[in-house]
Amino acid sequence: MTITTFLEKLKQTPKAITFPETIAVIEEHFNFTPTAFSNGTQHNAAGEDSGSCKLFAFAKWQNLSQAETLACFGAYYFEEV
Repeated sequence: MTITTFLEKLKQTPKAITFPETIAVIEEHFNFTPTAFSNGTQHNAAGEDSGSCKLFAFAKWQNLSQAETLACFGAYYFEEV
């Protein structure tokens, strides 16, 4: 899927986005180097929680809103939080 197609889907039907779909788009279009990162008080060493690291970097690069970023987590956000 292209980034443009993914972003259109995200804007039109955010609840239809799945986390694996988000990661697939990121992995198809970007090179990833494991990096340490923090999310609030949670600190992750390089290689820990790489899915979230990829997603947050993608969201920042695409200037996604907080709601759009959370929607990229799919069911993890909509059903489990």
